[in-house]
Amino acid sequence: MKDMGIDKVACLSVNDRFVMTAFKKELNAEGIDFISDVDGEFTKSLGDDKLIDLSVAGLGMRATRFAFFADNGDIKLTNIEPNPGEMTNTDADTMMTDIAKLL
Repeated sequence: MKDMGIDKVACLSVNDRFVMTAFKKELNAEGIDFISDVDGEFTKSLGDDKLIDLSVAGLGMRATRFAFFADNGDIKLTNIEPNPGEMTNTDADTMMTDIAKLL
């Protein structure tokens, strides 16, 4: 990734920092920043399609499964999963392929 100019990978979740810290530890994900968006405001600022209300399932507001590539704060590519339970276009391999097409 460094050879493509990518200097940061982050995982964002509508959750608290304690859950995100445990998630990072469980995944042994050193080198990846885990970002907590406690109330979903940042996620919502990325677009209404990025936040989903799962209150009916007792989960409250959550982020949909999406991945984006930003260059100096400008979002150049966004992939959103059509089914949040699957990872068909937000996985690392797909993102790297899609980013390479932009560069």
